[in-house]
Amino acid sequence: MKPVTRKNLIAGMLLVLLAVLLAEFSSTTLPVALESGQLDVIRACHFPLTVAVVAYEDPAYSDRLLESLRASGLFDRVVAAGETARPDLIAEVERRIGETATAPLLTLLTLGIVPATIDEEWGEVFWLRRPDGTQSVLIDFSYTSPTTLGWIASFLNISPDRTAGNPRDSQRFQNALAWKICEQSHQIHHLLDATGGQP
Repeated sequence: MKPVTRKNLIAGMLLVLLAVLLAEFSSTTLPVALESGQLDVIRACHFPLTVAVVAYEDPAYSDRLLESLRASGLFDRVVAAGETARPDLIAEVERRIGETATAPLLTLLTLGIVPATIDEEWGEVFWLRRPDGTQSVLIDFSYTSPTTLGWIASFLNISPDRTAGNPRDSQRFQNALAWKICEQSHQIHHLLDATGGQP
């Protein structure tokens, strides 16, 4: 291996290591907290049915949707397609929403002293469909929030509106998704009526 190539390899490995270390110093804005009336609606909103999540071209997105729907607590069962012969409804990812934050070079080289803020899109956008595919309801829960990388993130995370972890794991995210689904409860009930389900 040539010395220049070895140096490039070492430099690349150091940058990857720094990126991993800086991942521990991140701060992302959470969805807006719901009001008490909205939380009451979520508590009263439940669909006694089984939802089967169809595999997406990139399985990570459908797996994530499956976990998000389970965490919402709105359905009796949420399973991967194929785990049940007769689901009440089918859930299918409409488009990709992914975390795209990468630490800029200056933040890496200064070990996080110089912070960077990057806008990221979060949420789930998916269809709830009748098993025969004739009718569907689009659930569009998506929002853009800033993610700050660097040492300052530790101070930003003192705020209850921010998190050092993945926003998807927060109660606020789960509540916001559940609210979007409950907003479409009338249309979902219509799908259930059409399939013979019990809303």
